[in-house]
Amino acid sequence: GVSPPALMPPIGMRPLAICAQTAPDRAESGELYATYRPARIDIPDAQPHAAPLVESAAMAAVSPPDVGTPPFVHPDWVRNGALSIAQLETLCYAVAAHSQMLDGARAPSTEDPGELVMPVDGEGRLYRKGFFLGDGTGCGKGRQVAALLMHNLAENRCRAVWFSKSATLIEDARRDWSDLGGRGDDIVAHSRWKQGDAIALDRGCLFSTYTLLRQPQRGEKPSRLDQLIEWLGEGFDGVIVFDECHELAGAGGGQGTRGAIKPSEQGRAALALQNRLPNARILYVSATGASRPENLAYATRLGLWTFEEACFPARADFVAAMEQGGVAAMEVVARDLKAMGLYIARALSFEGVEYAPLEHEMSEADTAIWDAWADAFQVIHTNLARALETTGIDPEDGYSNGQAKAAARSAFESAKQRFFAHLLLSLKTPSLIRSIRSDLDQGECAVVQITSTNEAVMNRRLDAIDPAEWDDLTMGFTPKEYVLDYLQNSWPVIQYVEGEDEEGNPSSAPLTDGEGNLVINPAAEALRAEMMDLLCGLPELPGALDQILHHFGTGAVAEVTGRSRRVVRTDGRLHVEPRPASASLDETRAFMAGEKNILIFSQAGGTGRSYHADLSARNQRRRNHYLAEPGWRAEAAIQGLGRTHRTHQASAPRFHPVSTNVKGEKRFLATIARRLDALGALTRGERKTGGQNLFRPEDNLESPYANAALRAFYHEVHAGRAPMSLKDFEEKTALRLTSAEGFLLEDLPRMSTFLNRVLALRIADQNMLFDCFDALF
Repeated sequence: GVSPPALMPPIGMRPLAICAQTAPDRAESGELYATYRPARIDIPDAQPHAAPLVESAAMAAVSPPDVGTPPFVHPDWVRNGALSIAQLETLCYAVAAHSQMLDGARAPSTEDPGELVMPVDGEGRLYRKGFFLGDGTGCGKGRQVAALLMHNLAENRCRAVWFSKSATLIEDARRDWSDLGGRGDDIVAHSRWKQGDAIALDRGCLFSTYTLLRQPQRGEKPSRLDQLIEWLGEGFDGVIVFDECHELAGAGGGQGTRGAIKPSEQGRAALALQNRLPNARILYVSATGASRPENLAYATRLGLWTFEEACFPARADFVAAMEQGGVAAMEVVARDLKAMGLYIARALSFEGVEYAPLEHEMSEADTAIWDAWADAFQVIHTNLARALETTGIDPEDGYSNGQAKAAARSAFESAKQRFFAHLLLSLKTPSLIRSIRSDLDQGECAVVQITSTNEAVMNRRLDAIDPAEWDDLTMGFTPKEYVLDYLQNSWPVIQYVEGEDEEGNPSSAPLTDGEGNLVINPAAEALRAEMMDLLCGLPELPGALDQILHHFGTGAVAEVTGRSRRVVRTDGRLHVEPRPASASLDETRAFMAGEKNILIFSQAGGTGRSYHADLSARNQRRRNHYLAEPGWRAEAAIQGLGRTHRTHQASAPRFHPVSTNVKGEKRFLATIARRLDALGALTRGERKTGGQNLFRPEDNLESPYANAALRAFYHEVHAGRAPMSLKDFEEKTALRLTSAEGFLLEDLPRMSTFLNRVLALRIADQNMLFDCFDALF
């Protein structure tokens, strides 16, 4: 890359001053932002940044510490607009943080990477402080990472590692590096070397992925982690970048609704890498670093726990304190980290961005489709109870196998939830298509964000069809496949028999014949066949992705997903089309070049990609971003929205959250709205900044107010003051509210369970129940 003599010597730089102010156009809505007024930097002909960055007022009110020795800065970086002054601020504070050490911890004594632990008898080691770059999507974090790498190169630290979510993002890293004067081939893919081979690279940046990092030892071949350690050396003091570090959120495990969750392999590997290289300069990079306190387990170098200067002796103590303090405590953490000079989080100004929700009004035909499926799931639920009794899993008289029963009901609820989520998306797609057509007529572009592509179900169905028939298929793939797949693979048909365990306690287990084969209950199998016949006569709709592709054609739609094949329509004929590994990159180039004016992406294309009206691209039409399917992860939703609102853009996008007037759809908004509050608190120091104005406070149905309203709603049902009787409510939702004596239970169904059950009711019943609940809320 650029040799050290080519870089300018240190330039006198002062800490960049930040002034908080309330934007006049947002003051009435109570949203506080802050704009940057940086101190003058002595670089000739410095150009202002084209897209201003903003902070929440809470974060802007915190003053960061003074920086020490200023970093190397090439004058062309600012003169030519390669880096803004706000981006240079990151370089200043990251270099300052990396010049300090954390004292008082020691590495785990076993091969398990574990966590850093408190020292015993002077066994503590020094660990270099890390830095967290939490700028929002589109702020140019990749360019800031490249600047830090360039600074360390000038300091003769000539090896570095850059981790990211996907191997294809290496092209974006090379682009950012080249824009600062480096050569693209200075960044080399880790995958070029096989596991067990020594990395033959004297100097440069190794671009790796979390998938590679977690690869364990295989026979005599050492793990990928050991391969990296061998290349870097035990005394390595260069930069390790954990880009998109929210992918490491499972490093410490956690607690789920069904019990403890094991730590993720890639999270543990990242912890091990940090523990084994105590002198490394760690940079965490993510716009959505954590939506829950336990998700920060990977960020050990921030010194929040274990070290002598930390407030918490261990990570578990930190998590417990955050859970007790709630969102307010998370806000304090973000502000304190900035005050210590270990964290910075800005976002692009949303000036010029428009919000235009798109709501699909359910027609009579739509309602009929929904009601038909709601009735079908009532039948399936009734038959499930019969099947559990018939197979001996939950007999009327005798021992009930609680574990098998819970697994069967969980599989049913999961299939139901997935199906109605896809049905909602399919129903609102015609309105989405009409809106996209209007955008194209006005000379604008459309970008559609979805979560799933139905690839797994499609592949299973295709594998059951003779490949000779793939060129002329007589069937499409619809959300119905999810229900058929559930009945085929998860319906309880295995016979259970009552017995005793080793300790003499009553139990039951699957029955086997003399040859060890499981015995199938013919009555349960007949119930399954009966329901599959019922489903074959129900109406169906293609998935949203297929509807858009079939309507506009593959020549007009760029698909950026992880699908390796898809079913497309050509001259009225459905056939299978394979997609090469480079398909997503090729489709993105076609969209940015203006060859295609519609782009649809899933989670596979929702991180690190740019689909905005880039001033460097041929296609500078205004983007209309449709959030058709927000999914379950707040981080993924916000990451996706950042694909069309980024620096260096000709125009700001127009955001369209897409919904229906089905009141049960609140099920999908409730979870993400709650997590966005926590996300804003941990990443912006202010809870109301997480959702970027897309969701309202009343969308969060997991708040204390909503839970209190739900309990009051149950009381109304029990007292006979609700629009639906207690008997009908318990039958239709399968929720039990009363004891055998008729008293209201103390432990009532949770909000998530209530929302799941109501979603699967007829439209009229949903509206009736939600009107009552909303009045209380």
